[in-house]
Amino acid sequence: MILADENMDIIPHVGLGGIKLGDFLGDLKITKNEIKVVNSQKMAVLNDGAIFILFSKDSKVIQLSARDGYKGKLLGIYSVGESILNFVNSNDWFFSESDDGFINDNVPGVVVHPNLEDATPEEIVGKKNLLTVAEITVS
Repeated sequence: MILADENMDIIPHVGLGGIKLGDFLGDLKITKNEIKVVNSQKMAVLNDGAIFILFSKDSKVIQLSARDGYKGKLLGIYSVGESILNFVNSNDWFFSESDDGFINDNVPGVVVHPNLEDATPEEIVGKKNLLTVAEITVS
């Protein structure tokens, strides 16, 4: 059984919290109360909301998100709750409206979401001093 740990690093294109993309639901230590189905999409919220998991129809992990309370870091640098300035002022990260977050061509499968949903790049830049990282997603 794989037990989720919100202290582990976020590994691009692999996973987070000790859970890997492709792991099966049955291999994870998850209670039935933590599993939800919305519009036939199976998902789970673990560790008081710090970890969000999205499953495929055959119950494989297809997306993982680190949220408020997650303590592990992405690339040993970035974390949930930090200022969004590190991404706005970066030459490597750029805001993607279609992904609703910051992406980096050198870090495939990772999206860093600010705490302002459905924002335009102009809104992000205009509020950059107030915004933080709300979620880091690996898929």
